[in-house]
Formats: sequence, structure tokens, C-alpha cells
Amino acid sequence: MGTDTGAGTGAGTSPGTGAGTGPGTGTGAGTGRSAGESAVGSGGTATAERPPRRRAPGRHAPAAHAASGLSWRAKLRRDWPLLVMNLPMLLVVVAFWWIPALGNVIAFQDYNPYTDGILGSPVIGFTNFALLFEDPQFLRAITNTLSITAFQLVFYFPVPIMLALLLNSIVSARLRAFVQGVVYMPFFFSWVLVVAIFQQMFGGAGLLAQILRENGREAVDWMTNSDTFILLITSQTIWKDAGWGAIIFLAALSTIDPNLYEAAAVDGAAAGAACGTSRCPACAR
Repeated sequence: MGTDTGAGTGAGTSPGTGAGTGPGTGTGAGTGRSAGESAVGSGGTATAERPPRRRAPGRHAPAAHAASGLSWRAKLRRDWPLLVMNLPMLLVVVAFWWIPALGNVIAFQDYNPYTDGILGSPVIGFTNFALLFEDPQFLRAITNTLSITAFQLVFYFPVPIMLALLLNSIVSARLRAFVQGVVYMPFFFSWVLVVAIFQQMFGGAGLLAQILRENGREAVDWMTNSDTFILLITSQTIWKDAGWGAIIFLAALSTIDPNLYEAAAVDGAAAGAACGTSRCPACAR
């Protein structure tokens, strides 16, 4: 007994056929008009594999269109818990931001807080602005403001970044949380309290002046010295706000994948190189 196999193919509209002849068994395979159809010569069965159907990209568009077409009453019934949750903050903004902003009208009035008030003071237009620009101290005030801003931009801006990098390098989580809380605490102090603390430290009767007197030196009142004012105001800003800025940069550093540090260590990168390639770009974002 022997076996015979045959195969045939058809293109276009011609079906493919295949048959086997002989005293034994015969099998055949062919391709027909539609792709994926096969025929077995001996069994006479045919199977068809159809590709999966693809959903139209805009099939769910009617549901989205229906959601966007809701009336304001329907949206109010749907979102009223969110509105109630935001109501306290909205009241705070209105009470402490919007209503006090109406007091800026006194810039255009001959304002007298003791007798007339805002409603009774006469309107004088831009007279107050003319007096301001004619004052010989106006240009000096502008120069001092720009000088303080430039000085703080150079000496204050890098401090939160360096503090965040130092905190991020602390291995112990408890120690890091303790140091972070200590440097962040002055942010909650008012400027009046900050100036009072510096007055007790660097004033004419402060701690530093007393130490100098006890050692036979002349005491210096740093708080009333015009030459040291820009240094003092920058020091106060750093002491008060550096902790807040460090937390913001720490949040940026927490987004860095630890695998980048491991890859840098494997490549032989030093701490400075890892900071320049991984940490500092994250702070810049």
C-alpha cells in the first residue's frame, strides 16, 4: 500500500483543488476565493479563520457626546458634593483676597482713616502717583528694591536646592524627617517674629553685642546699620523660606528612578557626576 499527496492552488476566482489517488489514502490542500479557507481531500471538511473585527474608533462617541450635552441642572445634581467641598476655600479667597482688594481705591483718594474712611474720602485721581514720582527718594527706593532682589536671586536661590540634595542623601529616614521638620519650622513664623529673633541676636542689646562687650570689644548694632541691611534681609529670607523651597525640590527628587543611581554607580560615576546627571535635571523640572 502506498500514499499519494497532491496540492493545487487557485488565484482570482478559481478555487484551488487538491486530490490524492491510489490504493491507500490521499490528502489535498487548496486555497479558494477567500483567504484562510482550506480543504482536506479525504475528509471533505473545510474550516475558515476570520480575522478579529476592529471596533470603530468613534464607537463610544455618542456616550461622550451625551455626557457633554447635559444641562447645568444635571451637572449640578451630579457634581454638588465637589462644589460643597470647595465652598470653604472659596469663602476664604473671597474674604481675604477679593474683598480686601477693593481697598486699593484709596490710592485714588485723599484718604483719612480716622474721619472719612473709604466711603467718605474725596477722590483726587492720580495726584498721589504724581507726588510719588516727584519724591527725590523714589529712585533710591527703586534702586534698593532691585539690588535686594538681585542679591537674593544669587545667594538665596541655590540654598533650597543644596538643602534638598543634602536631605536626599541622608540614609536614615527618621533623621531625614527630623532635619526636614527643623528646617521647615521657620516657614510658619511671621515676619514680625523673625525680625524680633534677629533683633535679639544681632541688635545693639542682643546676644552678639553682649559677647563682644564681655570680651572688651566694641559692640555693633547690625540691625540698624545700613551697610549690613541687605545681608540681614537675605539671611532672614534664607532662614525662613529655605525649608519650604527644599521640600518642593525634594518632591522633584523623589520622582527619580533609583535604578539611575545604581546605573551611575556601576558606570563608576562619582557623587558629583551623579548629581549632575540625575538629581539636578530633576530639580530643574
